[in-house]
Amino acid sequence: MRETCRDASSDTRAAQAGRTISESEYVQLDAMALAALVRRRELSASELLEVAIARAERLNPRLNAIVIPMYELARERARSPLGGPLAGVPFLLKDLYQDYAGVLATSGSRALRRARATPTRHSEIVERDLAAGLVVFGKTNTPEFGAKGITEPEAWGPTRNPWNLAIRLAARAEARRPRSPPASFRWQARATAADRSAFRQRRPACSG
Repeated sequence: MRETCRDASSDTRAAQAGRTISESEYVQLDAMALAALVRRRELSASELLEVAIARAERLNPRLNAIVIPMYELARERARSPLGGPLAGVPFLLKDLYQDYAGVLATSGSRALRRARATPTRHSEIVERDLAAGLVVFGKTNTPEFGAKGITEPEAWGPTRNPWNLAIRLAARAEARRPRSPPASFRWQARATAADRSAFRQRRPACSG
C-alpha cells in the first residue's frame, strides 16, 4: 500500500522539482540514464513517455516504423507502480514473436493482420521487458515473419531509412519510369555504397 502511494505521488514530486526534459535532451540519454531520472524522482515515467510519444508522432509519418501504437496502454502503465532496473523507460517492441497480451500480433503478415491475430498472454521476452520496468508504447514494422533483410511487408508497407529517406524514395522513383539496365545498376551501386557506409557508422541502413 505504501509503495502504491509513493508511486502515485511521483508525478507530483517531479512537477514540484521543476525538472523538465526536451526532445533533444531525451534522445541524448540512454536507457540507464532515463531510468536514473525516474529513480531519483527528477522526472516521472509519464513525463518521459509523453516526450517519446510526441517524437514518434512527429517522425513516424515519414518513417512508418511504428505500425501498432499502444499509447493508451503505455499511459496506464506509466501511472502504475513500476520496479526493475529500467523502470519508467519508454520502449518499443518489434512486431515479430514479441507478443503483448491483447495487442495485435502480425509478424508482418497481411493474413495475420486481416485475421486480427491477438495473443491472450505475453511472450517470455515481453514478460522480461515488463519485469525490468519498461513502458511499451508500440510495436514496430518487420519483414514478413522476419524472412527478409529489408522491412517492406505488404501488411504495413516499407519502413524508411531514418538516416537517408532518399535511398528508399530514389528506388521508388527509379521504378516508376522506364530505365535501361545500366541506369538501374548505377542506382543499385549508389544505394549499396550508402548502405555500406551507414553500416560502418553503426547506423541502421537496413531497418529489418
